[in-house]
Amino acid sequence: DRTAKWNAFRETPEWKKLSGAPRYAFESIVSNITNLILSPTTYSQI
Repeated sequence: DRTAKWNAFRETPEWKKLSGAPRYAFESIVSNITNLILSPTTYSQI
């Protein structure tokens, strides 16, 4: 489910426009998307 939603987001016209903008060409948040899922530790307050 998460993968399908992420792929749907990447295909939106708004994202394609922003990610292709020269202004963001060297920004790693746009050009190198990674996925990291965190889990709370036993002593976490979450």
